[in-house]
Amino acid sequence: FVMISHISMSQITGDEYPASMSKFIIQDLLKGELGYKGLVITDDMAMYAITKNYPLKEAAAQSIIAGADVIIIKLFSSEAYDGVLAAVQAGDISQARLNESAQKILELKLKRGIIK
Repeated sequence: FVMISHISMSQITGDEYPASMSKFIIQDLLKGELGYKGLVITDDMAMYAITKNYPLKEAAAQSIIAGADVIIIKLFSSEAYDGVLAAVQAGDISQARLNESAQKILELKLKRGIIK
């Protein structure tokens, strides 16, 4: 696992977007340049660093679009679920993108003996 934090890396990205929602950080740097193939999880999306600037539904969807496989939220949030669902229905998140994350999660569970 790699946990992506909510820090802004403006000197690298050129914007104030949190790393946990940045396609440049997750896709281009971590997965692309560094070749990381494992599971990418966010820090808790209900933290003030996110909620003070973004609606939870936007933050959760954007993190998946950016390449995160697991969105951490301390309590189930229908707002986050609705945001991801809306992004799928709008075509912003593809079924292939969801399948990619689901495959990684299931493979890890099989490897660790969590499921058979």
